[in-house]
Amino acid sequence: MMAYRVLLTDDAADDLENLFDFIARHDSLSLAVYVLDEIERVFVCHVDC
Repeated sequence: MMAYRVLLTDDAADDLENLFDFIARHDSLSLAVYVLDEIERVFVCHVDC
């Protein structure tokens, strides 16, 4: 599989932080951590896989 360079803009980082806060507030902190971990896993996979 071809590797890609993934850049996270400041706006995208802010969106991820807002997503984390929303999930933590409306569901649970553990789910927020899980969701952001999965997003990071996909980023890393596109770089390293």
